[in-house]
Amino acid sequence: MNNRIEEIRNAKGIKQEELSKMLGVSRQTISSLENGRYNPSIILAFKIAKLFDMAIEEIFIYEEEKKMYYNKRKLIISSMWIVLGIVFIVLDIMGIATDSAFTAIGAAWIVVGALQIYKNIKYHTNEDYKEQIDIACSDERNKFIRMKAWSYAGYIFVLGSAVVSIVLFLSGITVYAQILSYCMCSILVVYYIAYLYLQKKC
Repeated sequence: MNNRIEEIRNAKGIKQEELSKMLGVSRQTISSLENGRYNPSIILAFKIAKLFDMAIEEIFIYEEEKKMYYNKRKLIISSMWIVLGIVFIVLDIMGIATDSAFTAIGAAWIVVGALQIYKNIKYHTNEDYKEQIDIACSDERNKFIRMKAWSYAGYIFVLGSAVVSIVLFLSGITVYAQILSYCMCSILVVYYIAYLYLQKKC
């Protein structure tokens, strides 16, 4: 969504720092808004409109953007899953991989890849299915629920891992407790790195 925030701000002689203080957000948020890297919440959009004494549609220009959910990129990734699955099974058959789990993992990847390719083909050949997928992916409530589900999954995993690690330590099963602790710490490190990356990008 395009906007005229920078144009209006400059016309009113307001600096980014000043506008950020007026709205109660960081200067980086104002910069991201002006550069089109971030779309504001409806509450922030109303705050900006009220501050500039203008209608929202005078500041924000909505242009409908049609994006295909199942595209070539997803098709390539799905094909890669199948190739990896075949490689794992071949390694197990040739005796290079001695763990029998390789075949199970390989088979699972092939099934996942094949299902995704089937959905991709159906998306491009069945108009009703395409419309159903497009609506589900563009629906704001579904997006919100998906984000909430991921955040809850992260919280539950970290807290659950902490509790189980403590129980294992107290039970004397230190090896598994350490592995679980490392997994928990890795998730937190990945989260922090992702947060810093997105903070600079968005």
